[in-house]
Amino acid sequence: MNNVSLLEKISNFLLQTELVSVCDDFHKCQANYKIQSTNMNDNGASLFQSITETCNNYNLNFDINFNFDGYDPILITNKTSLTTLHDNIYNIKNNFDFLDAEPNELDSTISIDITIYKDEAISRRNTTHIFDCESFFSNFNSGKELQFLFKLKDFNVNEKIQFILWNSETSFNTCSLFFISAYNHINYSTENIERQLLISKRNKSCHFTFDSELKFIPDDFKLLTNCPYESIKLLFDKLLITLSLIYLSDYSDLKIESNEVIFKLKGYRLINNTILINEITSESLHIIYDIYSWVYTDGNFIDKLGLARNIISLYTKENDITKLSDGVLKSIESGYDIYLKENVKQYIEIKNKISEFLISQSDKASDITKNMFSSLKSSFWSIITFFLSIFLIRILLSKSYSGAITLEVVVVTLFFVAFSFVYLYLSLKEVNEEKDRLLNRYDTIRDRYKDLLNEDDLKNIINTEELKSNDKDYIDGRKKTYTKTWITFNVLMIVIVLILFFYMNSNDILSDTVEKISKFYNVTLFYFE
Repeated sequence: MNNVSLLEKISNFLLQTELVSVCDDFHKCQANYKIQSTNMNDNGASLFQSITETCNNYNLNFDINFNFDGYDPILITNKTSLTTLHDNIYNIKNNFDFLDAEPNELDSTISIDITIYKDEAISRRNTTHIFDCESFFSNFNSGKELQFLFKLKDFNVNEKIQFILWNSETSFNTCSLFFISAYNHINYSTENIERQLLISKRNKSCHFTFDSELKFIPDDFKLLTNCPYESIKLLFDKLLITLSLIYLSDYSDLKIESNEVIFKLKGYRLINNTILINEITSESLHIIYDIYSWVYTDGNFIDKLGLARNIISLYTKENDITKLSDGVLKSIESGYDIYLKENVKQYIEIKNKISEFLISQSDKASDITKNMFSSLKSSFWSIITFFLSIFLIRILLSKSYSGAITLEVVVVTLFFVAFSFVYLYLSLKEVNEEKDRLLNRYDTIRDRYKDLLNEDDLKNIINTEELKSNDKDYIDGRKKTYTKTWITFNVLMIVIVLILFFYMNSNDILSDTVEKISKFYNVTLFYFE
């Protein structure tokens, strides 16, 4: 690599140095150098200003400690002013003159310690810097994999997390973690993943003890481009499997001290195990991740997860879920196909039941008005039968129309008509009550099936508002027609009886009738007084 890293620029801005050791992590990089010569760069001040500008652009801070045997160390930072810098350079030169060390004595008398601080870059840019990939990732291998996961808590996982690589020209990334070479800015392969939706789904059926702290998904560790570092690939593979297990298990917990994942998976049989993350192999990577991806992509998530747990429990060997055979996903998919076919059958049965219910409701709406019509006919024929029988009997007995309709006949007829109006009132009340019961059944059937069917689908099958409106209009229309007919008939009967009474009776009979009515009125009035 021909590009000079920022760390190397800092170490060599004044003197020619050689790296002795480096310790790089998320928050700072510490490096120790020995000097190869006491010859100082004439343009050291201008190089320092260029380095400081670069660090400020990346929100990085640094300290440089020049250590001399027998003398106080000289500290230079990115905050050091130009005047102070010149003074420090002068003091360093004087120390060299006083020490007057031979070239083979430089290692024991002079050293340089450099510390680069990354906290400001993390807080402001959601970015950290890697100056030595081997040192950086050695902190998270061989039993320390979970520490990488917990270190990521310092970042905003809802935004792109960047790692600027200062000793690599190769960039690589996952859906959220971007390892970007400081020297090659290229377009990255990305996937749009709804993080909060996946986490929300997981929380419905999985209990993860670190849910409030670790908002990661398995896809955060699925490399989308080629990574040249084997240690990073191994780390990400193990974290990918770990998170996939968390998203499939009923219960899961992480033990950072012992680097373990504890999980319980309830299928046809209970799988309860603790796995050392550093012992996870990449052999089962595609199997477990593919199952996770299938469960959380499309379809009914709850049903798919339950089915996956059942099949996984049957395929798990030695109670170790990481030792699944290749055929498990095919079995899960086949089981789901059968499940869907059964669901389609049940769906059709439910839809047929609802259709039968709607037909039954339509028949009941018709029956309600038919009952009222039957009552109307009964009332009609009762009055007509009474009237005709009295009328015909009197004509046959007297062989004359005169006097066929007496006051008594009029009174009884009026009584029947009054009873008919009472019957009308009761019939209307019954129709209204039955109508309310009928309309309420639509809400009852909707509530009964709303847990089984999608809300929109249920609305298409049984649009309660439209059905209730149609039945209400039908019943009210019939009720209005029958009521008008009923009232019209009763009024006509009263008019006909009165006309016949006055037409068929002589003046003497009418006078006698008036006298009877007057006496009845007076007696009634006297009684109430």
